Amino acid sequence: MTSESNAQSEIDKVIKLTKTPLVYAVDTEFENSHTLSIQAARRRSNDVVEIQIYRSPSVPKPHVLKEVKRNILGEESKYISFLKRLVLHPVKAITKDLSPATLLIDFERLAHANPISLSEGKKLLSDSSANFQHAEWDDKRKTWKVPVITIKIIGHYLYADIARVFGSKFNNSIFGNDKSTPSGIRLRDNGTLSYRLGKGSRKAPVVQYLQIYKDFICGIRIETCDLRLPFNSATLGKHSQTFLGFGKAADITTDDKQRMSKTFEMKTDETYKYAAVDALNTLLIYEQMTLRDREIYETFKVPVERIPEFKGTCGRRVSDFLLTMASLCSKGSDQLSKKPKLIQLVKGGGFGRFSVRNSVSRYGEQTARVYGGLGMSRSPTQFWHKAPRMLRDIDMSGCYNQIICKINMYLGQPIVLEPGSNNMALTMAVAFLEKVSPNDGWFIKVTGDFTVTNNVLIPSATDAVTFENYRSRRSKAENAATSPYTELE
Repeated sequence: MTSESNAQSEIDKVIKLTKTPLVYAVDTEFENSHTLSIQAARRRSNDVVEIQIYRSPSVPKPHVLKEVKRNILGEESKYISFLKRLVLHPVKAITKDLSPATLLIDFERLAHANPISLSEGKKLLSDSSANFQHAEWDDKRKTWKVPVITIKIIGHYLYADIARVFGSKFNNSIFGNDKSTPSGIRLRDNGTLSYRLGKGSRKAPVVQYLQIYKDFICGIRIETCDLRLPFNSATLGKHSQTFLGFGKAADITTDDKQRMSKTFEMKTDETYKYAAVDALNTLLIYEQMTLRDREIYETFKVPVERIPEFKGTCGRRVSDFLLTMASLCSKGSDQLSKKPKLIQLVKGGGFGRFSVRNSVSRYGEQTARVYGGLGMSRSPTQFWHKAPRMLRDIDMSGCYNQIICKINMYLGQPIVLEPGSNNMALTMAVAFLEKVSPNDGWFIKVTGDFTVTNNVLIPSATDAVTFENYRSRRSKAENAATSPYTELE
């Protein structure tokens, strides 16, 4: 085959890669500010996993790479249920050019592809006289619309790894430190680190381009997932035990980890095995988390086509599950069959309804706020909870799970009854609500002074707004624009 036909074959290969996100599990070994090794793993097929390791020039090469692979797969075949073949590519040097595009090139063995920076790519794509393959000219934005590859970077505690995985040349190109036009891209910390363009952006932007010959360019987008967040925070070793049934490699001791430079020298092959296993286990744990999440939907008989993509935080997983179940329960509704309408309905019962002017309650956020132990953990595997200066709250029987499984979810705007001066006893309020609402569809907040004994059971709001002080506080709010009660009406 000619060089041109080989390049065209690579272009066709890259186009196929744009159809679904590529999953790369990454990990690093370092000592202080010195990154010693970067390792990445990806699944090639159902039975094959590939690992690419990059090393610092100060770290020795492995003596026999095949021996490292044999040691990983030879121990009682514990990986046999997850893969049949492991490919360890030749170790490469860590350079400032390491980037998402070079990672893609190394894994896919693209001989004719070259990474180009964000600013360079935008400049090339702004040329209307060019003729790019698989591209369409956008006359409104004055640029070529090109295919985009999404790479999902999986890690455990990405705060330590994300800035180390890619070289300074790439980081400078997107964060505006290379004297190019600032891209506006930032690493946003919203529970997990992610590349975002602008404060409110939810979609990952293109961070780099890949070019094959002069007539093909594709963008590269980076998504992230930190394994501490989808289920419950734990070490990589504990996650390995939970999701894989075995822990990490035991060749490297705690003392070895404190001096990794020396460990690479003294236990070279064992350290490379340890590094490779970290990336391998990270990939397999993510796959098992995805599988467990899917099994939840299958247990509730959710059709395959309605199961959402696995999300990277526990909160997003819970949110997706509730929306999916609500959508199934509202089958037959013309409006609620559309996801935007369903989301709008769900938001109608959210906390935000109480925090705006003319909200559903004259007492504002205080009405919707949950106090004390009434809030439930979103992490069902959290068995005990810290209580400073008190006994720990032991929950070995899974009481949160038992409570949550019996809770009904009501969608829509809440109806708030505030009787004002029409005082009623608590027993009267309960009797009234039992007539107009399901047993678990209401709650009561009470006000008043305790004069007989200490208030030890009913949680209280500090400096609460009540019917008696409501009007005086509103008057003060009108006279002081900085008052915290300016939203009360």
